[in-house]
Amino acid sequence: MAIYALETTGATDLHADFLMDVEMVPVVSARHPLAALPEPVGREDLEQFTQIVLTSGSGQSGWTRGVISPRIWRVADLRTRLAFLIAGFGWSHMPAHFVAAPLAEGTLKRLHLHGIPDFSLRVYLVQQFSRPPGIAARWLIERLKQGIAEQA
Repeated sequence: MAIYALETTGATDLHADFLMDVEMVPVVSARHPLAALPEPVGREDLEQFTQIVLTSGSGQSGWTRGVISPRIWRVADLRTRLAFLIAGFGWSHMPAHFVAAPLAEGTLKRLHLHGIPDFSLRVYLVQQFSRPPGIAARWLIERLKQGIAEQA
């Protein structure tokens, strides 16, 4: 069982249940040169700087949605990506809820982009057809769905 954006795999032996949409926002360190540019920031501006993206972990080239810059650093997880952003190593699209505190504190700055639409990731609970969830996993799935519904 896994929770992720299904478009990151081409596997055909999976069952996916939609969980939620996660708003993605473009952000950069408040000290980064992109933060000082007049907004909205254009694609040509973004292409001049390193974009920090997640690796898929599958051995493939990784995620491509929202990738704009030819200068890419790949990291394994969101916490590392956030640390790299705060350190000023580049810019990235991040889950809005994950960067809410650094944005409110002024550590990160949300970029307003010209000609590049905002997007959300559709997140799914994914299971292999050949490995249905047991009692504990079914309990966890129900609690997870219930918690998400209560937050909506």
